[in-house]
Amino acid sequence: EAAESSAGPGADTVLRVPLRKAVPPPPPPEDPGFPVETRKVAGSGEVKPVLTRYVYDFGSIVKGETRKKTFKVTNPSFAPVSVVFDRRAMAGSGVSISTERIAKLPGYPQCASLTLELTLETREKSIGLGPFALIVPVDIKGGPLVLVEVRAMVMIPTLSLSADKLDFGTVRVGETKLIPVHLSNTKPLPCEWVAILREEKKPKSKGGSRPLFHCSPDHGVLQPGEVSTVTISFVPSEGVAASQQVVFKMATNPRPALVDCRGVGEEISLVVSPEELTLGPVLPFTSTAVPFKIQNKSSFPVELYALPFDTKYLIEDDILRHAKGYAPAPDGEVLLLPCRNPGEPLPDDLLEQYYAHLIEEDSKFDAVVSLVEEVPLPTLEAPAPVPEAVAPEPAVHTVVITGPPLSGKTTAARALA
Repeated sequence: EAAESSAGPGADTVLRVPLRKAVPPPPPPEDPGFPVETRKVAGSGEVKPVLTRYVYDFGSIVKGETRKKTFKVTNPSFAPVSVVFDRRAMAGSGVSISTERIAKLPGYPQCASLTLELTLETREKSIGLGPFALIVPVDIKGGPLVLVEVRAMVMIPTLSLSADKLDFGTVRVGETKLIPVHLSNTKPLPCEWVAILREEKKPKSKGGSRPLFHCSPDHGVLQPGEVSTVTISFVPSEGVAASQQVVFKMATNPRPALVDCRGVGEEISLVVSPEELTLGPVLPFTSTAVPFKIQNKSSFPVELYALPFDTKYLIEDDILRHAKGYAPAPDGEVLLLPCRNPGEPLPDDLLEQYYAHLIEEDSKFDAVVSLVEEVPLPTLEAPAPVPEAVAPEPAVHTVVITGPPLSGKTTAARALA
């Protein structure tokens, strides 16, 4: 009667050869009352019944990977037996056995065993994606056949993306737009991935080329059934249209996943007229004013301020210097904040951080002052006799006279000398 047994990944299996005599078995009856599987022996063409079937399941395996299993062949019969594995069935299949022929394996009372190694190489072109199965007949000389069935599920790691095209629209220069993309691994295998940028179209850049799109994080490993989120950002450096591909490469998978990204940068457009201001002669202690005009040709409002005179800017600059959360970027560390409309203050969390910083600095100052107060002062000795006062030398004063040309600077200086 045919029987079937299976071995999971990594398990050792004992292949038993149940023979009691080294003589050919009697021919089966014409109508045994139950189906009997028979096969032809490769080479001789002899038809033999199949005694049993052993299944070796490698489980899920990555295309291109090689796995091995070990199993034992044991002779529990009273006579030595010879075993031959059908090499024709294994030719070009990616399946191989360390020893294809076993000669006169001793039986009882030794019941000798021999450990063999079964190898599955999925690099073979004959092995495609999907379920794999191969039956290797094992011919027992003077006995029936035993079938060894090799099974596996051949696949490649694959990422499923929530979007393959991203349109960032119009983004102002100096701002960043972020779009999340979800990555999911639907295969029963871990998927190692890395994201790189492939530039499709180079915009005409005024100053060197740099990546306009970024992916964070740019690498990782997804376990089976796991979902992860990456953020793709568009950071325009000038007012041009740009497009790039974010390529997600997966280990052992020759076909990457692509995300087409495009966006348009919009610059601030201000026109100052006149471009040069000329101030004529001005008398001392007088002022003059020359009007000029600034025109905003942008599609959005613009806030203007003078760096040396705007105290609000100086305070906000100090707040940003002490802010937390800066992240590495190609041009240095960058802190991403919500976009502000003209005239709006900084976010409240930054103001709270700065307030905590001021309190910390104030506490440090108080600690230093208290430490100085606790230091004992040295004992002062009696003062030494003071020598007689000496008449001080006359003080020397330096006066600088300024003024426009031909205003009488020289004459005044001579009068004061």
